[in-house]
Amino acid sequence: MKFLDFLTKPIKLPRRRKKSSHSQTTARPLSHHHNGSIWRTIHEPFTGAWQHNQEIEVCRHDQLHHHAVFACVTLITQDVGKLKLQAKKTIDGVRIVTKSKLDKLIARPNKHQTAQQFFENWITSKVTYGNAYIWIIRDIYGNPWQMVVLNPERVTPLIDAHGNVFYRVLRDNLWDIEDNLIIPSEEIIHDRYNCLYHPLVGLSPIVACALSASNGVNIPLALVVF
Repeated sequence: MKFLDFLTKPIKLPRRRKKSSHSQTTARPLSHHHNGSIWRTIHEPFTGAWQHNQEIEVCRHDQLHHHAVFACVTLITQDVGKLKLQAKKTIDGVRIVTKSKLDKLIARPNKHQTAQQFFENWITSKVTYGNAYIWIIRDIYGNPWQMVVLNPERVTPLIDAHGNVFYRVLRDNLWDIEDNLIIPSEEIIHDRYNCLYHPLVGLSPIVACALSASNGVNIPLALVVF
């Protein structure tokens, strides 16, 4: 599979281009990358709302409380987590299942998760944030040792003046990550979709139903207050 081929390919560090007088060596975060819980503010949820200063803050965590969003996310992630990952090779034009040195890694990607939990976490991050960042941790020989799904709220893509891509990861005690750890793109699987604003920034499909989900959460709360 292409996934296994990615893990076994040799490490290639980014090639440095000739430094010019106008170039800068510091990498800058993407302007379209937004972390945090609030997705956007709807300034006029209904006609004339601006006259009453009534706005709706569409929060990511509130959307997940809606029963329809919760059901869709969990059904997708659990179905994907149940799938078995197999290594195959081509013999005489036929792809057959074979053993791989990565079988042990796939069965136990890291010390905190089983294979099913790992892939469920992967898809959950992709569905809810539009981006999934999988860090490939290698041993002293350069072989993949662990794979961890990073918290997307703690990861920021960076691009330096030479076009090289890096990922800045904030402190995460679960994976023994210190502040501002910079990881090259060769060690990160950045799984993303709906890249409408930038090729390195994915967009969750939940934003298409953000207002409906927000109303679905707020209506019962308003009834209780009433």
